[in-house]
Amino acid sequence: MAPNTLETPSAMSPTRLILSVNAGSSSIKLCLYSASFGSTPLSLVKSSVSGLTSPPAKFSYLNNVNKAHNVEDRESGEVTDQSSALGLFLRHLGQDESLKEHGAGEIELVVHRIVHGGLFHEAVVLSQETIREIEHLTDLAPLY
Repeated sequence: MAPNTLETPSAMSPTRLILSVNAGSSSIKLCLYSASFGSTPLSLVKSSVSGLTSPPAKFSYLNNVNKAHNVEDRESGEVTDQSSALGLFLRHLGQDESLKEHGAGEIELVVHRIVHGGLFHEAVVLSQETIREIEHLTDLAPLY
């Protein structure tokens, strides 16, 4: 490295997998991204399980790089809640060998949308303080 120059974080940062979760009362939506610092994330997978409150649940899985594992609105009697819906997604994801072609390994970061209000007008990192503030808003959206 030349004197007085700094390596950029993107040159030092490996590609990471990010799982975005939006768990609602009747469905769960998931997106898997591949990203490195300073780059636009690449959408690898979009998935959802709907009908959690009106069985049978329906599972969809869209691999944006290889359509071989795609599933659309497949009924799943084993899914009864958000936890079992996430389990179904993770099992299907684990069987999708095509993601390894893109350096996909372990999920390193999980983000979740939560209903909020009050003082928050944009995304924030959860801390003890923000969690306490969100807990005061539970009456607005008790399932979140």
